[in-house]
Amino acid sequence: MSHLDSYLKYLRFAEELNREFSLDGREVKMLDLIFMREQQGFPLNVSQLMSSSDLGSPATNHKVIAQLVRKEMIEYQILDDRRVKYVCVSERAKKRYAKLGRYIHESSERQF
Repeated sequence: MSHLDSYLKYLRFAEELNREFSLDGREVKMLDLIFMREQQGFPLNVSQLMSSSDLGSPATNHKVIAQLVRKEMIEYQILDDRRVKYVCVSERAKKRYAKLGRYIHESSERQF
């Protein structure tokens, strides 16, 4: 199997997984950003997400945040400053990322 075939297979798997979790493209993009920043040790607060022009307008971002909360993919967390709400991925979202990671890991093992 070529690298392009492997990547295409991964994309199909990710698409299937997104359907399983009822996620659309904007939700996946926002969730990925939240997950990456959290893993880097720099969690995003709600204001930062709302003003992220890479994701869309503030109104769109607000809608996507609300959808991710409703789908139990993100949670709010208050750290030191009680006036600031941070957004973090939920256990449900971590399961999604674990499935993606397992798929990549198992695929790489099969190729060698």
